Parts: sequence; structure tokens; C-alpha cells
Amino acid sequence: MKQKKLKVIRELREILSDSAFNEFTMTSLRDGYESLFGLGECATSTELRRWLYRRILPLSKKGYLVKSDQVDGKSSIYKVTESFRNDYPFHRPARPSKRARDAVEDLPQVSDLKSKLSQYQVDMLACAGECKEYQQLATDYPHLKKQIEPMYRSARERSSELMGQVRAINNLLKQSGFTE
Repeated sequence: MKQKKLKVIRELREILSDSAFNEFTMTSLRDGYESLFGLGECATSTELRRWLYRRILPLSKKGYLVKSDQVDGKSSIYKVTESFRNDYPFHRPARPSKRARDAVEDLPQVSDLKSKLSQYQVDMLACAGECKEYQQLATDYPHLKKQIEPMYRSARERSSELMGQVRAINNLLKQSGFTE
């Protein structure tokens, strides 16, 4: 009959698979967990330590962690066993290397988006300059204001539309991880 596996949350598997936590105390586990993942739903560090202890205890009882008492009698040291590593492997998602990201940036779609973005930015600046000039012309030649006003509104609308296009492409590039 096969033994039922314990449910171990991903964050705990991640931290226990780190070689820095081959041996740990509850306090060091709490500190490491808190620095990586924050307090979570716990209000204090003490509450987080207790929450972690409740998750460590079943692992210790099943033999996945070996508990040994310190000489001072205060802190217990836990050691992660090979059976834990075998039964609960954790594979960190690989982050693409700088070379891989550069290769992806060389893709035609990315370079097309970047050139389109650049063109939209130039056009947007031109429209902004056009709007500014129409405002100056209306000030300098108030008797031509009726003729200038529709041109000004049209340039302002084009500028707003271009700004939306620039934002859309920037958001796509950011979401895809192609901009810093």
C-alpha cells in the first residue's frame, strides 16, 4: 500500500530545496521565508514562525526532516533529508539569459514594434508642436481664430490617438519583457 504524500506548499518546497536551508532553525526558516515571500496572511513574524512550524511538524514526523536539539536547549536544528528532495522536488522556472533575451529582441516582430513605437513618438511630438503653433497663431492673429480652431482640434485629436498607440505598444513590450 502506497503512503499518502503530504501536501507541501510551493513556497515551502522552494525554500527547503535551497542548499542554504539544508540545516535550519525555525527562526532562520522564518527569516528566509519572510524575506522571499513576506508575511503572507500572518500579522507578525511570530505568527509566521508558528504557521511555518505547523507545516514543518508533519514533515518531521514523516521523516522528511530530522530534528536535533541544540546544546543550549533553546533552538532545534532541522535537517532536510534526501527523501524530501526526492519526493518533493522543486524546479525553479528558468529565467532567460541576457543572450536569450537579446536573441528574442532580434525577432522581426519585436523590431517592428520598436520601429513603429519610434515613429509614433516622432509623430506625436510633431502633433504637439503643431498644436502649440496653432495656439500661438490664434493668439497672434485673433481675427483668424475661427479658421485656426478646427485645425487645432484636429491636431489635438491626432496627438491623443498617437499617445494611445504609444501607450499600447509600450504596454505590450513591457508585458512581454522586452523593455527595461
